[in-house]
Amino acid sequence: MNNSWKIYPGGPHVPGQNSRPPENAEIQALLAELPAQIIADDWCHIGAYQQGLAFFEAGFFWEAHEVWEAVWVKCAPNSREKYLLQGLIQVANACLKVRMRRKRGALKLAQEASMLIREAFLSKPDVRVMGVSFKDITAELDGFTAKLEVEKTTEEIFPQINLLI
Repeated sequence: MNNSWKIYPGGPHVPGQNSRPPENAEIQALLAELPAQIIADDWCHIGAYQQGLAFFEAGFFWEAHEVWEAVWVKCAPNSREKYLLQGLIQVANACLKVRMRRKRGALKLAQEASMLIREAFLSKPDVRVMGVSFKDITAELDGFTAKLEVEKTTEEIFPQINLLI
């Protein structure tokens, strides 16, 4: 991934724990550059998608969700990209719920993410969608979900999934 996309606010926003960050002009510029419709082959040139990945990798889950949602809106209905983005948004939300110590909510979101991501790869599990490998993301997500099911609290769970892009 291109490290030039890493534009970070002061720290990750966690609802109920700190205030929502102010609008970031650089992020807004990335969102304004989104094409009318996202095409899978152009994922590496979509600054907002890259920014979401950078946010996610750095543990800025709320921020990743916000940016990816704008990308998701631009995906064709019922497309692999739309399902993948919706799944990634739910993964980010699940990680955020872990940070907020809401285990049940995190588990539900992780399960929803798993279903959406599987839908993205339903007909072609051997291809990458927007840089994401089905085998890798489902292994990460299944491990994360298993931890949520087994651990008594979220304190034992590090809220991070490696997207392996």
